[in-house]
Amino acid sequence: MATYGSVSDILDAEDQESKDILVPEWGGKTFRIMVMDGNARDRFDAQYQAAQADPAKATGLRGVLVGSCLVDDEGKRLFSDNDIRKLAKKSSKVLTRLYMECIKLNLLDEETKEVEAEDFTPDQSEDSGTA
Repeated sequence: MATYGSVSDILDAEDQESKDILVPEWGGKTFRIMVMDGNARDRFDAQYQAAQADPAKATGLRGVLVGSCLVDDEGKRLFSDNDIRKLAKKSSKVLTRLYMECIKLNLLDEETKEVEAEDFTPDQSEDSGTA
C-alpha cells in the first residue's frame, strides 16, 4: 500500500537545488545560482514567451534569468527586480555563461525541447466524452 504525502511534506521539503560557480571576471569570486521558485519561473516564462512573439522584448532576458537565479549563501536573491536592469548591462560573455548554467539547473533546455517537439493537436484516439 502506498504512503501518501501531506501539505507539510511538500512545504517542508528542501527542493531548491543550487550550484556554485566561479566567476573570474567578477573578482574571482564564487557565486551561487538556485532553481527558481514557481512564481519566478512563471514570470520568466511570460517574458520568454513575449520575446518569442516580439524579439524587441528579448532585451535583458539573460539578465532576468541570471538575476532570478543568483542567490546569497542563505538562498536569498542577490538582485531585486529593479537591479536586474543593471545586471543586464554587465559583460555578455559572463552573463551568457551564467545564463546557460541557469538554463541547465532549471531544466529549461529539456522543457524547451519537449515543448518544441509537442504536437498540440488533440489526440484523435481519445474519447471526446460525447455519446
